[in-house]
Amino acid sequence: MTNAIFLRAFSVMLVFTFAHQARADRNRDFRKGRPRGWGNERSERVRTVTNGQPSYGGNGCPQGTMSMIFAPDYMSFTILFDQFVAELTPDAKQRRDVMSCDAIIPIEIPENMQMEITRVDFRGFIGLPQGSRAGLHSVFSFLQRDRNRRFGGDGDRMNLRFQFEGPVMDNYEISSDVLNDGGRTADSGVSPCGGSVRLRVLNQIKVVSAIKGQTATATIDSIDGSSNAVYYVNWRTCAAAANPGGGRGRP
Repeated sequence: MTNAIFLRAFSVMLVFTFAHQARADRNRDFRKGRPRGWGNERSERVRTVTNGQPSYGGNGCPQGTMSMIFAPDYMSFTILFDQFVAELTPDAKQRRDVMSCDAIIPIEIPENMQMEITRVDFRGFIGLPQGSRAGLHSVFSFLQRDRNRRFGGDGDRMNLRFQFEGPVMDNYEISSDVLNDGGRTADSGVSPCGGSVRLRVLNQIKVVSAIKGQTATATIDSIDGSSNAVYYVNWRTCAAAANPGGGRGRP
């Protein structure tokens, strides 16, 4: 099977799973600037967390252009993109361009611990003329295991969105508010309890021009080389024995 065929099959499989097997959708908007707090101020500490090589596909992340790394204290992780650019040029035949990247990241979580994503930050560049617009849609969820401990469909899924309106030409920084309501409720995705888990991350950015021939650009790629997408993490204990199928444990 060639790489092109594999990527098409992979993308179709992920889109089908994304559309049909999510347990629940939760929707929030990004906003400009940084909110107060990360949602993990009372997090427990872990000594080590490992992640495997992500599997990903989409025109926003050709093979070899996406990576993921945890911070030294494991309180956040960063997803880096090298070629995530939606762009319209004067000779473009269409008035819109859409780029997407759908990734599954294997993570090994310490025993009797859960990982909860509490805030997401994006940085990039936006260049839009009068009348044009752009939109960023970011989704994450943990895949759930069936009774045979095989990973199946999405768990609870968080959707984050932001709209840009022209005219604008600048670096941007947007962030979600704290997603877990200060630690009182789990409004964001929470991993299964300990062991091997799979985190699914879908990002999409599009630009739409008012008329053909306009130049418009939107990227998930910081001009100054700093982090592109940062996910903040809250760690909490769980009882793995309470859920032997590998789903959520009890906090």
